[in-house]
Amino acid sequence: GREQSQRRWTRDAKLLFDEHKRNPTDPRTTFYLAQTYACLGDLDNALYWYQFRTQQQGWDQENYMAYYRLGTVYDAKGDWPNALVSFIKAYSMRPWRVEP
Repeated sequence: GREQSQRRWTRDAKLLFDEHKRNPTDPRTTFYLAQTYACLGDLDNALYWYQFRTQQQGWDQENYMAYYRLGTVYDAKGDWPNALVSFIKAYSMRPWRVEP
């Protein structure tokens, strides 16, 4: 289970990074690259790519989720002030969602 997932996520991170190099303005690739690093437990890279994704405009649900997930990464790293800012930004985009 877990080892197989780790191998898949490692492979996916490389594929997504290569795709990002080919098309750096694609918000979906950026989002899934951040998600993949988060799954791998690589919080530094997840933080970088979620921050990058929040600067891109794409699907509105994914824009919201990028801020929400950025907040969860900040929280996991023990940075509550930045987590709170990210959660508030997510909430302001979709106040009917309960996650932030």
